[in-house]
Amino acid sequence: MLSELFSKLDKVEYQILMYAAKECSPIRFSDIQYLVELDSSGVTYKLKKLERLGLMKKLGKGSYVLRYKTPLCFIANEKHANMYIGMLGLRNERDVPEPEIALELLREQGINIDEAHIFATEKTVEEWKEKLGKYALYILSIEELKRIEKMEKKLEDLYTRYMHEKVIILDCTSLTKTATIAFYKIATKHYAPLIYIYEHTKELIWLQNRKIIKEKLKPKSLPHS
Repeated sequence: MLSELFSKLDKVEYQILMYAAKECSPIRFSDIQYLVELDSSGVTYKLKKLERLGLMKKLGKGSYVLRYKTPLCFIANEKHANMYIGMLGLRNERDVPEPEIALELLREQGINIDEAHIFATEKTVEEWKEKLGKYALYILSIEELKRIEKMEKKLEDLYTRYMHEKVIILDCTSLTKTATIAFYKIATKHYAPLIYIYEHTKELIWLQNRKIIKEKLKPKSLPHS
């Protein structure tokens, strides 16, 4: 788990990670050296430890990148978020799919999502088919929706496939209670950003925001607020 990895970090190693998270793109050895004011051997030692822990990866000579863009880039700046994973409920009397409301509310907070991945049933897809062209869809069976562990497995497979390259926000608003629980469990397990939408008031609630995640992952050697 990420918390166990972070517990092994000292102040300098954490500082390097947070710098990489703020950039959310490859960083150079020379920039790290300037940041932490260590000689080259000291920086090399710190980076090798971060590589060994699986938190950073060397791309080429003098270039390094985070191995967990989610949640680390989000901790540094929530506006780094670029991928949304949510669910689609039945149409009933709605004119707009719930994920579309969520994406608009995120945009109002300055978070512009490039990709939206949606879990849905065949029935919900049929009801909303003319409004789903921009989403990547994942069809769930009724059996998968009935069982928390099955929904959790589907979500975790998708989340872990993208968490190294994307900055993901999870939305647990729609579908069934079992699906909502599965989303909450995965967000808690992986320290992922998690939102819930009050549909009628169009209010976005952060169930797990950047402050909460950052505090959970802060090394024990650093003061907690």
